[in-house]
Amino acid sequence: MAPRLPSVSTASESLSWKNSRGSAVQDEMMMKDGRDKHRQQKQQSHQPPPPKNASSKHIPLTSNNKIPSQILNVISSSADPSMTFIELDKNPLGDSEVSRLAHALMTNTTVQILSLRNCKITDRAVQALADCLQRNTTITALHLDANRISREGCATLSTALIKNETLSVLTLNRNQDLGDKGVVYLMNALEHNGTLLSLEVKECGVQESRMKQIQSILADRQLDSDFESLLERLRDDDFRVTGIDMTGRRIGDKGAMLLAEALSDNTQVRQIWLRACQIGDEG
Repeated sequence: MAPRLPSVSTASESLSWKNSRGSAVQDEMMMKDGRDKHRQQKQQSHQPPPPKNASSKHIPLTSNNKIPSQILNVISSSADPSMTFIELDKNPLGDSEVSRLAHALMTNTTVQILSLRNCKITDRAVQALADCLQRNTTITALHLDANRISREGCATLSTALIKNETLSVLTLNRNQDLGDKGVVYLMNALEHNGTLLSLEVKECGVQESRMKQIQSILADRQLDSDFESLLERLRDDDFRVTGIDMTGRRIGDKGAMLLAEALSDNTQVRQIWLRACQIGDEG
């Protein structure tokens, strides 16, 4: 079970990072008008939030479910800066059309979320998407749920994940031919990939023990990512952070030294709790 995430006291209440069932963490800010009253909460989500101002971009298809060539040209040239979220769920695109889209996205620099749920694609389209992920540097979330992806497709994706440094969310739910062996490919890729924070493989014929392994790996990553976020706020001297509760957070000596460095010029924090943090004399 992953250690408890830190909580941060603010000028009015507290900001807590919570982690359950290995899910990634999502920030949701709730601010009230009024002098010196700020309220923040960090709530759980199955994946990181979409980019600011992101909205699903409607892509018109032809009568035979093809993406018009002019649209693909806009994508490949990044001509539309507002195109940050492409959602083509439940369109029977098939392998050929998704491969065309993947080729256009290789050079795109605006799209951050790509959703292709239930699009009748197989390992052939996954190969094109994997090639895209090895070149694209802006896509952070890829949704491939409810398709026909097998363990061979996972092997292809794992190769891309080893090289990719931007993807943080990958969902493959309801790909029933994926199985335990397919997940093993992805888990092996995680040893070389440091950016993926959320991997979903529900209803894919994966054993519960394997699911827990994935959750454990990604929970530790989210903890690291969250701690870095906290350090950044301390360095920025965020006036809303007046207390830090690290109880049970195994930051060790290295984490304690990073925390001390971040606090060196901070003028806001008044209280710190460091119980059971595995800090030795050096920390």
